[in-house]
Amino acid sequence: MKTFFSAFGLLACSLIASPAIAQACEGEPTSETLESAEKITQLLENGLVQFGGYMAMISYASSRDDCVKSAVFEDLYVTAVDLLPESRMNIWRDWAVSPLDLQLNAASSVEGFGGSCRIRFDLPRAGAPENVSVSCDNPMLKSAYRTAWNNLVFAPPTLNEGFKPAENVEVGMSLTQRIDDWAF
Repeated sequence: MKTFFSAFGLLACSLIASPAIAQACEGEPTSETLESAEKITQLLENGLVQFGGYMAMISYASSRDDCVKSAVFEDLYVTAVDLLPESRMNIWRDWAVSPLDLQLNAASSVEGFGGSCRIRFDLPRAGAPENVSVSCDNPMLKSAYRTAWNNLVFAPPTLNEGFKPAENVEVGMSLTQRIDDWAF
């Protein structure tokens, strides 16, 4: 008898819920949604997978009431998960970080030229660091390090984590080290 009532209850619940399940998500994404999706796609194609995936996750969470918009960002998040093994971002401390692109000028590229720098910055949100300050024992390096640091992208280390903000993060860099030995 209990089995009969359990089966009847399950059937009744499924019949009541079936119109809601059967409703399809209809409509076209807005131009703003498509523009955002294109920017995230570009991030993924450039290998900034953790950052693009994080942006897709945030966009999905903020658009849950719009099934068309949320479907676009959910697809991008799934794409980011699939692309994670090919990410160009490296894990450093509590973040995934894009590759450092340090462009030294001709004078600072001379063999035997070197020096060390201390870089301080804030990370209030995912993306580029803010309040970057650089102090170097060789002034010719200061501009190159500041430019390189302003172009870094910081993201959560995995796609399923939130971003960990930080203030006064400090890093020491030295040109006497091999580039391969740098933290990122």
